[in-house]
Amino acid sequence: MKVIIQRFLLSILLLMFITSAAFATAQSPDVLIYNGKTYDLFSNPLEDFYGGDESKRPKFWVEPNTMSSGNWRGYVATWEVIDDKLYLTKIDSWFCRPSIKTKSGCRRVTLRDLFGKNVIDGKVFASWFSDTLRVPDGKQLKYVHSGYASIYERDIIFDVDAGKIVRQETIDNTKRELPSDQEIYRQELERLKKKAAQENSVDSNLPTQKTDEKLEPVIITDNGWGKVVIGAKRKVVETVLGQGEHDGRKYDDVYFVEYPKKGIQISYTVKSNEAYAIFFFYSKQTYYGDFTTAPVKTDKGITWSSSPENVIEAYGKPPRDFGDDTGNNAWRRLEYDKIDFLFQGGRLSRISVSNEKCTGCEKSSGK
Repeated sequence: MKVIIQRFLLSILLLMFITSAAFATAQSPDVLIYNGKTYDLFSNPLEDFYGGDESKRPKFWVEPNTMSSGNWRGYVATWEVIDDKLYLTKIDSWFCRPSIKTKSGCRRVTLRDLFGKNVIDGKVFASWFSDTLRVPDGKQLKYVHSGYASIYERDIIFDVDAGKIVRQETIDNTKRELPSDQEIYRQELERLKKKAAQENSVDSNLPTQKTDEKLEPVIITDNGWGKVVIGAKRKVVETVLGQGEHDGRKYDDVYFVEYPKKGIQISYTVKSNEAYAIFFFYSKQTYYGDFTTAPVKTDKGITWSSSPENVIEAYGKPPRDFGDDTGNNAWRRLEYDKIDFLFQGGRLSRISVSNEKCTGCEKSSGK
């Protein structure tokens, strides 16, 4: 969001010297289906799902390994209003990374990649979105080469509260004096600044500890992470992490729940719904690339930038040190009692915490 604001500040400065044709590129809009008709949507509700946090937001590509100044989001999302509720029904975009086994290293994004089990009947209820949707309608009255600033005959406005349409109005732009380009850019800047301030004011709900003048959650071996500790009830854990998503695996004694927006997966006991054995803290592990990188470090100072040598220096020689160092899929796992570290391609991609000896970790980790 700060980058976007900086671009608009630059645009306003350029306004003193050049014409409007040189301003920031107009954007490809999302799509809204309403009452059976398809409209452009001059709002991007999916961005609110990530709250302006780039560490939580996947990198979207408009085409395989292709970005576009006309679509800074990297995707076009299709939305639909059904029974006065807003649903995401499709996303047109690509994920590209070396772990994807295709010629280009890319594949199309699916809704399940982003929302997992929250995809029901091919759509996702936009419960995270509480803001205004702007839908242009009719002929274009004024073209502005920036974002969604162009003006049309009408604007259909939807006020949305937690995904529910609570108010709708239509604004007739033919009956008002159109603003100047300068005024349009000023209004757009003020809107972006207000939105950025709202996002920055949201307090993180993660347990933290102050180190080096930064607030960083700390993983404690044989314990966990703040309230997210071994033995804690699921309902307590989810006061911190939010509602989790069952990943489909279930054993006689444990089942697995994912928290992609926090970069965490937990196994709970079937009988008592208590955090049982293992906490996965992810940083772009293969097959979990849609998870946020968990903003954590261990109580012995290991971070996502640490090397295997750093881990061994901090924790000593591991009881188990195994992996595969061949080809593009090289990996290494350093397994200690009650904590282990998985490296892929030389990079730390997962930290797991357990209350078991490492010889009993395999079942709970799913490896």
